[in-house]
Amino acid sequence: MKFNRTTLLLTILLCFTTLTSYAQSLDRVFVLNEGAFNNSNASVTSFIPSTSTVSQNVFFNANGRPLGDIANFSEMVNGKLYILVSNSNKLEIVHPQSLLSEAIIFLDDMGGSSPSQFVQVDDNRLYITNLTGNHVSIFNLTTRTVTGSVTVGNNPEGIAVSNGKAYVAVNGFGSDNKVVVIDIATDTVLETLTVQDNPRQIIRDNGGKLWVLSTGNYGFDENFNYDPDLETFGEIHIIDPVTDTVTDIIEVGGHPSRMTFNRVERLAYVVNTGIQVVDMDQKIALPDLLSSTSYYSIAYWPGENAGLFAGFAPNFSSSGRVDILNTNGTVRSTFTAGIGPSYFQFIYDGPLTNVEHEDIAQRVTLDQNYPNPFNPSTQIRFTLNESTSVRLEVFSINGQRVATLANGVFSGGSHQVSFDGSGLSSGLYLYRLTTDQHVLTRKMMLVK
Repeated sequence: MKFNRTTLLLTILLCFTTLTSYAQSLDRVFVLNEGAFNNSNASVTSFIPSTSTVSQNVFFNANGRPLGDIANFSEMVNGKLYILVSNSNKLEIVHPQSLLSEAIIFLDDMGGSSPSQFVQVDDNRLYITNLTGNHVSIFNLTTRTVTGSVTVGNNPEGIAVSNGKAYVAVNGFGSDNKVVVIDIATDTVLETLTVQDNPRQIIRDNGGKLWVLSTGNYGFDENFNYDPDLETFGEIHIIDPVTDTVTDIIEVGGHPSRMTFNRVERLAYVVNTGIQVVDMDQKIALPDLLSSTSYYSIAYWPGENAGLFAGFAPNFSSSGRVDILNTNGTVRSTFTAGIGPSYFQFIYDGPLTNVEHEDIAQRVTLDQNYPNPFNPSTQIRFTLNESTSVRLEVFSINGQRVATLANGVFSGGSHQVSFDGSGLSSGLYLYRLTTDQHVLTRKMMLVK
């Protein structure tokens, strides 16, 4: 059978959707609209692809109140939609279909400072970056409270998890160039890596490496006078989470602000005046823009009729718009959004997952050890959905590693290992499972 390029890409796409649950249909897209700064008029626009139905102000209509000031980030967590409203210093927890609010968490009362992004680091915790602060807040999903923080430096923004560690982009509003590495088992800083000025976003690729998008310094001094000697330009730094080293640097130029991945065709799309395309295998920026429009936000949808959702903000006092682009850059359709369309949340039919942050429980499980409490030995079972690298470790409650129970490649399926605590004192211990894509942690009690 002869395959042309289109047939081959379709075959790859079908295989990829089977492996990663992308076979779900796109039920709707929520567009988070920032609103005008200090006007508390952030809003949510709903778009239903099957009918091209657009509804404005759906959060307000569902709850009878405004969302708040500057809505900029959301993710699905345990079947609920978590929306950060940065200038209101709060987290709204809502139903992902109706947008009815279930809880409002005011993070300013808990050490938050303009919460910017978050990532789920294990089955019970989020790390939340605080853009106008100097720390990452630790949020407990069970109690819905902030239980602590990790100091990382001024103005942390982007964050991602890989290999049992969180990577935080610290930009100093253009004056800093750091990625801080945190051990999520102990909530302690391991080291600090240097990247280009003003790192804004971090995305984990299919192999677990971290892609750090840096905007560069715009070249203004402390008095807002332009100095060409101060200006630096956009770059992508790729970090290997095993060695915590920068393995590649891609010069994209300009002052890029957003990035999204087409994981099927191995392309990154970067908002950089227009939409720039980066070959993820060759690690080069392609010479031609996908689009010359100066978009404000972007997200790639890899399902059926794959394409790009791109938000355009003509200003921050009037309505914006969303263009749906084909992968060749042509505009498929357009709809009106609120002020400053900033973030796209995809909602699927069937089990609710997020495209780039799938539900941990659907991919990897770590069971409670048995027996528990134990003396002196216990069994730990974990399940993998595919062959992957695995590390299973035991830590004291103070974060000291006391045992490594597994370290290698394991096949898909159920596995069980034994832990003998004969040489340890009674107390609470943590055991952590780290794979190429996920980290799970549980507690166990040794009683002698």
